[in-house]
Amino acid sequence: GTWSGTTGYARTATFYQQRLVPAATTDRPQTFWGSNTADFEVFAPDSANASDKFDGTVEDDDTFDYTISSDEANVIRWLRGSKQTLMIGTGGEEWTVGSVGAVVTPTDVVVDPATGHGSAETKPLRIGAVILFLQKAKRKIRELAFDFTVDGFQAFDMTRLAQHISKGGIVEMAYAEEPDSLVWAVRSDGVLPTMTYRREEDVVGWARQIIGGVNGAGDPIVESVSTIPGANGSGQVKSSENRDEVWIIVQRTINGTTKRYIEVSEGEWEDGDDQEDAYYADSIITYDGAAATVITGLNHLNGETVKILADGAIHPDQRVMDNQITLDSSASVVQIGLGYTHTIKPLKLITGTAVGTPLGKLKQIFGVTFTLLNSHTISFGPDADNLRTVDFRKVEDLMDTAVPYFTGEYFAEWDDNWKTDPRMIIQEDDPVPFGLLAIAPETDTKETK
Repeated sequence: GTWSGTTGYARTATFYQQRLVPAATTDRPQTFWGSNTADFEVFAPDSANASDKFDGTVEDDDTFDYTISSDEANVIRWLRGSKQTLMIGTGGEEWTVGSVGAVVTPTDVVVDPATGHGSAETKPLRIGAVILFLQKAKRKIRELAFDFTVDGFQAFDMTRLAQHISKGGIVEMAYAEEPDSLVWAVRSDGVLPTMTYRREEDVVGWARQIIGGVNGAGDPIVESVSTIPGANGSGQVKSSENRDEVWIIVQRTINGTTKRYIEVSEGEWEDGDDQEDAYYADSIITYDGAAATVITGLNHLNGETVKILADGAIHPDQRVMDNQITLDSSASVVQIGLGYTHTIKPLKLITGTAVGTPLGKLKQIFGVTFTLLNSHTISFGPDADNLRTVDFRKVEDLMDTAVPYFTGEYFAEWDDNWKTDPRMIIQEDDPVPFGLLAIAPETDTKETK
């Protein structure tokens, strides 16, 4: 048979126009098959007529097979249906599968080359009318879409402005549309990059998600990522109906032992939410009950130093001993988890001068205005070793209640020397939200070197 232990089995598949479409066996690496329409387990080349006989008549809903003819023998690595075509990625080229008529049939299959970049064997993502696929070297995510200016398909490089972000190679991708339109990727070294993807606004921005905790002497290793539509099931602390859930498998060292946890991201804190319901640590456990000082049930974090948010206020770090912690004062809603550090490093400052380019000239930052959204504290400075921390407690705030989150503009004087390349760093590890909307530095530049 076409599929067997000697000829091989299909290495990839997808659904397209009510057909199951497998592809690429050992003997036929450039071939794909289409099942009977709406009958995914039937691949017989003929179907019975009204008299229950197989008469060899080819009907539109019968199965088909097609072998791509090209100058190179490239194995099919993925298939993905889009609005009007079936996209195929091979080791050397990308192809489109369509038809002259309304749908693909055994006698109406049109296969055309689309682009010639070559694909990795990683499941691509379909976002709207485009396909995001990983190039064969696993360093570039390309956006495959029809371009009316060239009357054909183009595949632009989404990592062009952040080529370092895929160092080591990407091995898996997932997409969460709500609330922030993020592409999540897993690198071979366990780093978790994300790409904010809002094509309608021409926004493509990369970041790294450093997971809380440690793995040996380094950061935790993310081994897999997946997304599913949110729900409001039993046992959930907070409903996820208005967002996509992001699930990861993460490897950490817990109390000297290697552990793997399956974890799901909670939603971001928004205006109107209770302040104690801020989930800004990893591998969190939530206590919600009568006021207490001893919180138990921390088996999965035993021996680790954890971040604590008690009734919306930052509590000093504690080490979990005997699967529990003891708070300095009682609290009824407590978030306990592994801390992580968010770091923002703006790009090189380019300020104008009367005599031309500022590159190579001495510059000094003497003040910065931060525009913040729902922030508790902010730490900033010229480098990680010289940070100044500011919290937003006011004199009139009660000392036994949590400090309300700050939204607005905050001006800070900046203490640094004259440099040809002054930099800024904003960094924090408190288990609370932090929103930075804008940075407005005030600088001075010497006109001559």
